[in-house]
Amino acid sequence: MSSVVAGNSVYSNTGRRGASSGNNQKIEKFFIRLIILLITIIIFEIVFHFYIAPSLFIKKIEIISGPELGLSESDVLTITGLDTKMNYFEVRNADIAGRLLAIPAVRNVAVKKVFPSTLILTITARNPVGVFLVNSGSATIPMAVDSDGILFPLQKNNSSFIDYPVISGVYAPDIKNGARLPLSLCSFMKDLDMVRNAAPQLSGLISEVKFVKKEGLDYEVVIYPVNSKVRVRIGNELDVKLLKYMVMILDVISMQSGMDNLEEIDLRTGEAVYRIRGE
Repeated sequence: MSSVVAGNSVYSNTGRRGASSGNNQKIEKFFIRLIILLITIIIFEIVFHFYIAPSLFIKKIEIISGPELGLSESDVLTITGLDTKMNYFEVRNADIAGRLLAIPAVRNVAVKKVFPSTLILTITARNPVGVFLVNSGSATIPMAVDSDGILFPLQKNNSSFIDYPVISGVYAPDIKNGARLPLSLCSFMKDLDMVRNAAPQLSGLISEVKFVKKEGLDYEVVIYPVNSKVRVRIGNELDVKLLKYMVMILDVISMQSGMDNLEEIDLRTGEAVYRIRGE
């Protein structure tokens, strides 16, 4: 042992060596514990993947959807190919969602697996804003259209189509299930949806919406009200304020005499312009 004496103080390197040895022991213990932990994790992974995971099956399938979807639980299971004999880890959420989204009546799908044996499907249906009368060759079939302009079948109880205005004036040879209206018309579908949500009683007064093509992709709309022979011509936009204005004018006209020959009210300029039949 070596030491240096300076006055009343003695300095020794023995303490430094002892501290260094203690630090080395702590590091060794840390790495030993880390290795043991890693080995334990590896063993657990092996046991889980080769023994536990293969025995985990979907035991419960929960389907959340509204009646407007028109699909039963058995229909959904058939479409997705799901059953309670499928391994939990072999179920692919994206594949299930893709099969359901291929159905035109389905707007959104959320698939959630809950460990260890539950699968939850939340399906959102498209909401109709209007009805197309599609000529199938042998019959005329009513099909719904939503705010995105997507066509899809109505429910089996087709009497529900009377609650929505008929959409006419669109000429396209490929109108069928899952088809989409021209993009130039889709903005008006969103207007119809907004009006229906904001003022359902007012929107219920619309019997038919007819698109009238102008130059290029531009168009204007003719509305045929319920219980009225007078049609109303507007631009290419619709809101609650305009609809209220239309209803007010129709009410005033209905109380006036001498309006039997009135054929159309033009509101494109914001002011009501009357057109008499034959003029």
